[in-house]
Amino acid sequence: MEKVRFLIKPFGKKSLLLILTSLFVLTTALSAVAPAGTNKNEKQKIVRQIAQNYIEVGIEEYRRGLYAQAERSFLRAQHYQKYLTAAERKKLNELLEKAHKAVLEGERGDEREQILKHIRTAAELIKQNQLVEAKAHLEKAKGSEFLTEKEREQIAEGLKRLANLLAKRKKQDELAKADIAVIEDELLGVVTGPGEGIGERVVQEPNAAFVGEPTAGEGSIEMVNRRRKIRRRYTEIIVNDANEKVQTHISQGEFETAKNVIEKSKRTVDEYQLDIGEQLFNQYTLKLKELSDEIEQRQEKREQELEEEKRIAAIKAQEELKKRTEAERRERVKDLMDNATALQKKQKYEEALGRLQMLLVLEPLHDEALILKDTLEDMIYWRREAEVRKEASKQRAEILLKTDEAGTAYAEELVHAKDWAEIVASPFRQPEEAIGRDPADVAVYKQLDQIKDLSMLDPDMSFSDALRELEDASDPPLQIVVLWRDLFDNADIAQDTKINM
Repeated sequence: MEKVRFLIKPFGKKSLLLILTSLFVLTTALSAVAPAGTNKNEKQKIVRQIAQNYIEVGIEEYRRGLYAQAERSFLRAQHYQKYLTAAERKKLNELLEKAHKAVLEGERGDEREQILKHIRTAAELIKQNQLVEAKAHLEKAKGSEFLTEKEREQIAEGLKRLANLLAKRKKQDELAKADIAVIEDELLGVVTGPGEGIGERVVQEPNAAFVGEPTAGEGSIEMVNRRRKIRRRYTEIIVNDANEKVQTHISQGEFETAKNVIEKSKRTVDEYQLDIGEQLFNQYTLKLKELSDEIEQRQEKREQELEEEKRIAAIKAQEELKKRTEAERRERVKDLMDNATALQKKQKYEEALGRLQMLLVLEPLHDEALILKDTLEDMIYWRREAEVRKEASKQRAEILLKTDEAGTAYAEELVHAKDWAEIVASPFRQPEEAIGRDPADVAVYKQLDQIKDLSMLDPDMSFSDALRELEDASDPPLQIVVLWRDLFDNADIAQDTKINM
């Protein structure tokens, strides 16, 4: 009953049921952990139980889909596999291989999902007739090791078809440019030459020989009409060519290049305004303005898409970081809980309590940790009480033994002279001198042992006068050093303070 009252005092209103539960857990732990004198078989049983616990935890984690954590639990159990039976070791190896395979398949699934994402994006781009971008995505996917042989063949076939389509498109573009460049001499009189790209031909401005001032033998009206036709046709070609180039540049995201094409075409339209007439001038100007507006809209849309992609990527990265941090926190909580349980079984209650305090910082509402923390605190106080009571009993026994021993009179050791009382009471008996003491100290002690008459002191005498009387009461005078400042600060005593004695 005394032990129960001892536990109730420091914990206040803590229920008796919790205390009894703590004592039961303590008894179980003391019986489960092998003491110093326990034989080897008992220790092996304990270690084998630890390995089996890790296996059970790993099986539960695998069932819940936590393959990486299950693999770590099986690896912990593998450290103690020499204490398992052959059948248990075989089962452990199978479980470890199964968990490792599941981890690898999970990583392979993530990588394969990225590859499939490239393939789906390429299919969408092909529908939008963006063949170059689709080919780039298929190029990223074709070299992946996570594709099946059939999928790899399908991607190769798709790349081959895209290459043919791109080749046809390039040839058609070249033919279109050639049709623009090669115009009937009698109508336009323009010349063609090599462009900036290899194998391309661009339309040059009408030759001055055809559009300059009339030469001799030619009617001026005929030349003016011919020049006007040439410039009209040339302006029409420039505007149509700008329309095609702008669409190509927009699809490739080259918005600045598309703006340059529009600017160059606008200068041509403005330059030949008189030749093409007001109707064509307004038509071409409106067309170029529509193209310019389309460039601005597509550029703004593209920038919005890029911003949205960045935002989504940032959100995804934040979510992944949060998931990774949460997983690490859960893993750390589990490790701390396992360590605390293992230390409890080894009766290292203070260290186990430290692990639980670290765990509760990460997860303050962890039910199992809170219960175990209360249990460990009860165990620690119970152990301290037991040690105090044991030490008190030991010291009490020592005191009784020494008392009995001191009261025993030994006949051979207690030999005194018959006149020992007279010898002790003799006035000539001198006390023995201290051994190894400094002579100056001996003289001071002798002086302090002298009995002097201090009847001259009275209650109204000041403290400084009383000290002088004390100095002069001995011969030679006493050397007294007074720290008046310290006396005044700490004892409120000044030189003129009355002694009142």
